[in-house]
Amino acid sequence: MLEVPDQTFHFRMYSGMRIYFSTFMFLCLYTVGLNGSSAGKEDPASIEAIRGMWRKRQERLTSFDFSFRGTCSHGVEDRELFLARKAANADIQIEPISYNKTMRFVVSGPKAYIEYNSRKWGAESKAYSPTKTIIASNGELVRTSFFPGVRTFPTFHIEKARDGNAAGSAFFVLPLNLAFRPLKYFAVNQLMFGGRQDFEGRSLVLLNHREDVIWVDPSRDFIPIRYYQRRGNETTRFIEISYELDNEYGWIPKSWKDNASRMSYSAELNVEKRAINTEVAERMFDINPEPNALVSDYVTDTFYIDRGSDKRIIRPGEWKGSNYEELLHGDEGKNTRLFLIALFSLGGFALFYVWRRERRSKAGK
Repeated sequence: MLEVPDQTFHFRMYSGMRIYFSTFMFLCLYTVGLNGSSAGKEDPASIEAIRGMWRKRQERLTSFDFSFRGTCSHGVEDRELFLARKAANADIQIEPISYNKTMRFVVSGPKAYIEYNSRKWGAESKAYSPTKTIIASNGELVRTSFFPGVRTFPTFHIEKARDGNAAGSAFFVLPLNLAFRPLKYFAVNQLMFGGRQDFEGRSLVLLNHREDVIWVDPSRDFIPIRYYQRRGNETTRFIEISYELDNEYGWIPKSWKDNASRMSYSAELNVEKRAINTEVAERMFDINPEPNALVSDYVTDTFYIDRGSDKRIIRPGEWKGSNYEELLHGDEGKNTRLFLIALFSLGGFALFYVWRRERRSKAGK
């Protein structure tokens, strides 16, 4: 008798193999997918670890005072170039300038102070002039003092403190802020993994933040080593920071390279002096205008020359751009007094006229 195979058995075995094979393929593809698309899909706990390390570092360094020096080169700002071309009435070319740059950056909690030298192009002199600038923020107000350079007199600005204009956010000190206060610049919920990159024998983690890329070193508390600021396909700024180990505060910046292509700015700076978590005098963050400074107070919307003993208020229409000396030595009350004298004289004449008319009227009766 012909024995018929058990089709039910074979069907069950075939189905089971299909299930096992499908499960195996799914697990393989899932694993390959994780490894092949590490950008942005790493374990969120790793991002949390980086944030925790950054936050711990920021909380530890409550204040710091850094002085640094090096070489710097840059072109002129667009506005300066426009004024220069306008003054020369020609499409002139202005070559970038190189010079030795010194800078001091002090931070104490939300307060900050920065002092630096630079070179500015003068539209009238048609040449670069050395300048010195101090920016101080006490958390409420930002005061900026521009010492004589392109202009022959000092100027001073007062405005309310905002994230974009505070001394602690100044363009030149971004490398130190990246090293000490990265959470000030990077929203952790927008950080995504971009893979790894070998650098000087170490495997660095690449973090994508919007369009920008940050290289951090997991073997050294995730300190930022490189920063690429990008706009579309263009790298508009590149920063590379070198560190040294401090026994008490960990990895501390000792030098950096900074290149901003759109501003034709590049610098190589070295730390000369540093102090961490030391007491900082409060007066450092409340600077005053230099003698006879031209002051623009954007908080009270006033414009004046601070002459020390008094303020020479500049009224709308008085400032011509080239009449500083006239306003400095002039008397803003002169016109006001002449007007009051004329007004009182006219009033007195009017009263005298009314008195005489009344007197004549009584005499006629």
